[in-house]
Amino acid sequence: MRQIQVQITDVEMPENLMLNWEEIRLLKNEGIEIGSHSGKHPALSKGLHIDSVRCELIRSGKEIEAAIGKFPIAISYPFGIYNNEVKKIAKEVGYKMGLTVLPKQYKLNGDHFEIPRIELYSEPFYKSRFRMNGQLQAFKNIFSLERSLHLNR
Repeated sequence: MRQIQVQITDVEMPENLMLNWEEIRLLKNEGIEIGSHSGKHPALSKGLHIDSVRCELIRSGKEIEAAIGKFPIAISYPFGIYNNEVKKIAKEVGYKMGLTVLPKQYKLNGDHFEIPRIELYSEPFYKSRFRMNGQLQAFKNIFSLERSLHLNR
């Protein structure tokens, strides 16, 4: 179990993997939809004034539009964090959908501003499968509970 615990809590942040504008334009020209992830990557619904949220969403969308000629249709909320006000502002400024990290399946007639996405990393395939089917969070919850029980002894 300790080996599994180490394997599911070992996400390393990639370095030097960001695309430049030329690479992004190439992807767009190949039919890939380019979305936004905000300008400064803040948790949009945690302590930001609504004017700051609006500015983040507009600025990042306009920067993408200036670089590739098209305002993005999707905002992928940083950290997957959002609330109804963030969804409302995203819609007002021109986004057509918002992507979360909710561990649920999306229904085609669901809220277009609560579309779940799965974060994938450079990791073993079994770990990605656990992440995609929701089992990874269940394992993390078990280990969190185990750690909590151990600390309370």
